[in-house]
Amino acid sequence: MAARTGKIVWRYRAGVFESSPLVVGKTLYAGSWDHKLHAVNIYTGKARWMFTADAEINSSPAFVNGTVYFGTDGGSVYALDARTGRLRWRAQALTRFGRREYFYATPTIAYGRVFIGNTDGTLYAFGASSGRLLWAQRAGTYIYTAAAVWRRRVYVGTYDGYFMAFDAGTGDRLWRFTASSAIHGAPSVIDGLVYFAACPRCGSVASRYAKQGERGTYALNALTGKLVWRWPDGVFSPAVADSGHLYIVGRSRVFSFAPKRRPARAKPKGKKRAKQSKAKSSTTSGKPDQGREG
Repeated sequence: MAARTGKIVWRYRAGVFESSPLVVGKTLYAGSWDHKLHAVNIYTGKARWMFTADAEINSSPAFVNGTVYFGTDGGSVYALDARTGRLRWRAQALTRFGRREYFYATPTIAYGRVFIGNTDGTLYAFGASSGRLLWAQRAGTYIYTAAAVWRRRVYVGTYDGYFMAFDAGTGDRLWRFTASSAIHGAPSVIDGLVYFAACPRCGSVASRYAKQGERGTYALNALTGKLVWRWPDGVFSPAVADSGHLYIVGRSRVFSFAPKRRPARAKPKGKKRAKQSKAKSSTTSGKPDQGREG
C-alpha cells in the first residue's frame, strides 16, 4: 500500500501468512502455511523466488549478512541465500515428547550464532554460518518468544511464567525471574533494562502447564534480573522507546512515559560559587512516572 494515501499498489496471494514480513532492500520475505518462504519484489509484487520447507512457516524471518533465517512447524531451522533462495543449511530440534515440536519464534542472530526457542521449551544456539548445534538449554514448558540479546546475554520467556538470561557463549543460565503469568511476546532491552509482558490466558488450553495470573509489563535489571518497576497493563508486547519517551502497549491503550528528573540546583552566589565547581552534575533516574494515555 502507498504509505501516504493507503492506496493498494499490488496484491500477492499465497496460503495463509501468519509470519510477519521482513523487508530488506527491494525484497519482502514472508513465510506461509503453504510451507514456502516467499521473496517478493516490493515495487511490482512479483515473486523473486520461493523456497519449499518441511512444514508450515509461522516463524518470522530474520536477515544478517546476505542470509535469511526462519523456523518451521516441522522443527527445522533454515538458512537461505537471500538473493537466490538457495539452501545454505538446515538444522533440526531435538526429539522431545516423542517428536520434534515447532519453531514459532523469530530467530535472533548475534555473536555469529542463531538463537531460537522451540515450543518444547528448549532454547537453541546454532552456528550462523554452519548450522551446527552449539548448545541447547531447557528453559520451560513452551517458548514462543523471540530472544533478545545484550552484552553476550540471551533473554527469553516461557509459558510457565519464567523469564531468564543465558550466557550466549555457553548456554549457562545466569538468572531466572518469576512473572505473574505466561510470557508469549518477545522482550526488549532499553538502557540496561529488559522489558517483557505477561499474558493471563496464553496456554489456557495447552497440553502442558502454562501459568495463569495477572497481566502486566515488567522492567528488570538486565544484568542481575532484579525487578526495577512494573506496570499493571500489557499482554504481549514489550516496551519501545525514542530519545525522550518510553511506550508500553496495554490491552486496549498505549501508555507514554517520561523519565523523572531531579530539580535543577540553584547556582551559588558570591564566594560559594568556587566551592561548587567540583560538584557532580545531576542525572536522570531512568524510572518512568505515571503513564499518559497516547
